[in-house]
Amino acid sequence: MASPNALFATLRPGDAPPWLAALLGSARRSSPNGDYFEWDDKQLWLAANGDVANGDVAKAVCTASFPPDIAIEGLHIGMPIAAARGALPELHSPGAVNANLLHGWMPAGRPWGLLLEELEGKIRSISMLVRGALDRRLEEVVRERSDAARIWDAPPAADRWTMIDDPDALLEVWLGSQTTRAPWSNTPAGIYAAYAAWLKAATPDQWHSAARFHNWSYSLGPLFFISRHPACELATALHILYAADLRWVARFGFNPAAVPTHSHATLRLITGICDRIRRDCYARSLAFDPARDFGRNAPRIDLGPGFPAQLEGREPRPVPFDDGYPIAVWEAVGVVYTH
Repeated sequence: MASPNALFATLRPGDAPPWLAALLGSARRSSPNGDYFEWDDKQLWLAANGDVANGDVAKAVCTASFPPDIAIEGLHIGMPIAAARGALPELHSPGAVNANLLHGWMPAGRPWGLLLEELEGKIRSISMLVRGALDRRLEEVVRERSDAARIWDAPPAADRWTMIDDPDALLEVWLGSQTTRAPWSNTPAGIYAAYAAWLKAATPDQWHSAARFHNWSYSLGPLFFISRHPACELATALHILYAADLRWVARFGFNPAAVPTHSHATLRLITGICDRIRRDCYARSLAFDPARDFGRNAPRIDLGPGFPAQLEGREPRPVPFDDGYPIAVWEAVGVVYTH
């Protein structure tokens, strides 16, 4: 008898092969949405509206840990999406959900289709769904993509500061927005106001330290201010660009309709920096070496000749930081440091 995974690869929604009931066994799990079945450390699971063993398979999902040597309709986990398009020319891409690109395949005359989840250009999961469920899922993706485009053009009030080009005006609006609440309950009151005052008085070298030691769990307002200031260094802008996970946004083609809405501020930060680099808006006196600062995590994306791999120049004068804020800011809100 073939391995369970090889058998499951032949299963299609609506099927009731004789081997299926024998394999269900203790694989049944329960959830608020009904029962489902799970095998081999979540490599594959089945969902049903009723009795899976009698052919009521509504959805079968091969996850990222499913064996890559087992093919489903000529596709396998880890397969490049470009190769998948060659195997299934009808494959189309309605958009992105939960940071992963989705691709749908609905062959004519069949009661089921495929939904592929893409991560970094390769198939991450393969879902087989009955046609009605697949149609609804693809419609949801298209609707979410339309909503994302609308929100990009008219962001919520709390995020409208991201659309302001003037750095001082941006900082003032950011400071008054609801996104500037203290990040943790034990953070001293006034931390953002103190940091905004520090940023306005800081030098480009100090801004570089602020970019290097920014805590990405906090608001992006300081990075917007720095990157949009006419005195900002190219090395500082590049550091922000690399730290913002450029590869992840590039997966969506920098398209706000495809990028999840919770990442729109990051996308606006990245595209703003890219635009300013192309227009040669940044000073060039500081050194930048992504291998030193980011190691193997440095994104390898060719954005054109205006985006140097590294910069020769002087090293900035360092500024002491703690948890994303300058020591001077912590002291301004009453935190005592012993030097």
